[in-house]
Amino acid sequence: LWMAVSRSVLFLLAFAVGVLVCVLAISWYSQGRKASIFKCVPEASPTSPSTKSLTVTTSSSQDCDTICAAGSYRRFPDAIIIGVRKGGTRALIDMLKTHPRVLAARGEVHYFDNEENFSKGVGWYIERMPYVSPGQIAVEKSPSYFINEATPERIFLYSRHLKLILIVRDPVQRAISDFTQLNSKKVKKQMKSKDFEEVVLTSNGSVKYTSPLISVSMYDVHLQKWFKYFKREQIHFVNGDKLITSPHTELRKVETFLKIDSFFQEDMFYYNNTKGFYCWKLVDKQGNEVRNCLGSSKGREHPFVSEKVISRLKQFFEPHNRNFYSLTGEQFDW
Repeated sequence: LWMAVSRSVLFLLAFAVGVLVCVLAISWYSQGRKASIFKCVPEASPTSPSTKSLTVTTSSSQDCDTICAAGSYRRFPDAIIIGVRKGGTRALIDMLKTHPRVLAARGEVHYFDNEENFSKGVGWYIERMPYVSPGQIAVEKSPSYFINEATPERIFLYSRHLKLILIVRDPVQRAISDFTQLNSKKVKKQMKSKDFEEVVLTSNGSVKYTSPLISVSMYDVHLQKWFKYFKREQIHFVNGDKLITSPHTELRKVETFLKIDSFFQEDMFYYNNTKGFYCWKLVDKQGNEVRNCLGSSKGREHPFVSEKVISRLKQFFEPHNRNFYSLTGEQFDW
């Protein structure tokens, strides 16, 4: 009898140890590559039991670094603006986050396209997401995701049902805008700069397709990499040229794609003659009108580019544009 009891006890101990190992393994896995959730929950204040304060419970025991509503939490984003650089990503996210149901990560996260950031794990990534409440969605934007080789697969492995947003504009104008920004940085650093034509064309007039100014604008080449992992209906294409001239129409399409309530109205936007694009106005909780415009770095004056150079670039991009239209099922009239 004693032997039978001993065997039973040993069996139960072994079983308990096995269960504990499984629990610890699952806990470790959930805190690693899988998305952990950081929650804000109400808790009685230690100084006054009758009042409420907010504490944060996280899988990594980190404190809440922002004031957040009770029941809000951080998680993997619902949508990512993947690009394109100088296509209007800043304007898009700044306008989009005025929607009461949309919250955006601060700045550009660059998790999936930056090896150092990616090595920190998904917990690092989620810590950079906004706190969202039920009914709200989280969005982040990192324009270089679109052209990065590793990013499509990395995002897919984390969330294969994620919604992606790509804003594109006339590829020639995008290249000129990109050059303008890069050139302004060189001027500030008192570095020697070249003319736009020197950067994009060879001495015999051929297009330097390996130049980042040109290669980034070859939208079809990059998009095909995303279609290896994501379905067409998972990617929404914003017309960056129309966002400049009629922002509310493009934003309404984004609302439909994200399945959120209609919020953007035409009278929310007004044209700023100084900047040369639309700004927007909102009414705050106190009933005061608040006007918003993009920063001074947006709307820079472009350098003069001859019609001959523009015509040569349009000719180069024409087959790429046709292929892009075919892939997206949309017409952009570039």
